[in-house]
Amino acid sequence: MYTPEEIKTAAIEKAVNFIPHHKCGICYCPVGYITHPKTPEVIYFDSRCDCSVYSKPQLSDWDSVAHWINQHTGEELEKYKKLLGLT
Repeated sequence: MYTPEEIKTAAIEKAVNFIPHHKCGICYCPVGYITHPKTPEVIYFDSRCDCSVYSKPQLSDWDSVAHWINQHTGEELEKYKKLLGLT
């Protein structure tokens, strides 16, 4: 299990600005957590996709990201580990 701080640190070090959550059930566009290059320590959940461009990113927290990632096992968890450079 990864702590929010471990995930945050890994994302900042690797300059990851998008952490996928799921794909839209209609257009299959990925939605997920985003950061801004100038403030990578602040994370938002961006639910905008190709069929829903009117929603604004909502302020989130690294606890939510850690909870999401820690729910996964096997191949799905490996994708997040690779993305963030986690061991």
